[in-house]
Amino acid sequence: MGASSLQDLNRDQERAYSLLNKRDYPGSRRIFEGLLEQGVAGTAVYLGYILSRTENPEYDLDKTISYYKIAAENKDTYAQYALGALLEKLGNRDEALKMVLRGK
Repeated sequence: MGASSLQDLNRDQERAYSLLNKRDYPGSRRIFEGLLEQGVAGTAVYLGYILSRTENPEYDLDKTISYYKIAAENKDTYAQYALGALLEKLGNRDEALKMVLRGK
């Protein structure tokens, strides 16, 4: 995607949210990835969420973790807690605790 106006970015974000609400994970993911490529860092948390859904045919924990890390580094509290919970579930308690404490 090339450079877009704020209006275009907002329109794409609304379309991605709409698809996510309909559980069209692949469609929503494509749009959110395009937005992330354009520098909309806040979309990383949605990408992590989409890829964490076990009913999603594109379910991928490694990518979930990488997207949640991007969002957590950008101070997204949901991503910090979700990443912490996921890391705890995977047995990485020390890193999980760091993520959760970062959110406080």
